[in-house]
Amino acid sequence: MGKPYNINGRTYVPAEDPSYRAEGIASWYGRDFHGRLTANGEVYDMHSISAAHTTLPLPSYVRVTNLENGRSIVVRVNDRGPYARSRVIDLSIGTAKALDFYSRGSHACGSNMSDAPRSRAATIDMLMATLREDRRRRHPRKS
Repeated sequence: MGKPYNINGRTYVPAEDPSYRAEGIASWYGRDFHGRLTANGEVYDMHSISAAHTTLPLPSYVRVTNLENGRSIVVRVNDRGPYARSRVIDLSIGTAKALDFYSRGSHACGSNMSDAPRSRAATIDMLMATLREDRRRRHPRKS
């Protein structure tokens, strides 16, 4: 799973959670991290379909849903973060574009564990094939 770690005075304990579900703010990260190593030793590609999470096992797969437009995709969690308390997951630019919120920087999203296999073999094409659009959610939520 990974050892507990401390960032900015807060301790995070990685753990297996097959029933993981969360709703909150997702953000994307890109250029500053592109080409650097992720927490599990992979090279970060900002155009990939990947994510960072504080405690989920590395790697793992979650389905992330844009709560405004219903678009969802399975992403590979291969990094740690976000450490802003208001955010539940950080996504690659490729994922933010697939979910159609890249231009906004952050967005209300939901995420839940996927039963996708934990494998390094998941390619961008395989993950893009999981892209879905809930046609019932075509209009913005009212505030």
